[in-house]
Amino acid sequence: MNALLRTLLVFSNNKQYQLGVLAGLNSTGYKVFVAEQAEELLHTFLISEAKAILVYFPKDEDLQEIAKIRRMDSRVPIAIVINSQQDDLTRQPNDAATRVITQDKLVDYLEEL
Repeated sequence: MNALLRTLLVFSNNKQYQLGVLAGLNSTGYKVFVAEQAEELLHTFLISEAKAILVYFPKDEDLQEIAKIRRMDSRVPIAIVINSQQDDLTRQPNDAATRVITQDKLVDYLEEL
């Protein structure tokens, strides 16, 4: 990953899980910003100038907040991270810059950015 692209915004409804993700990303040199509530996603995105967004296990209402970011920036990479291939989002993203990935593919995804 290019050094200029190492700023991430991370969101998860599960605070404990989010802390684990942050520890892992910080230890590998990422500058990480966190949104603790879905309503904070857009605001945090604007102040953090994040180069990519990771959203873990979103609910449908969280996807609405992601859509607001997408309307503002159609190119920022957004990864919706799910537990496994069996998990199903009721509304799949319909743009090329948003990907649905499983947890085990996250490292590969970050390396692609």
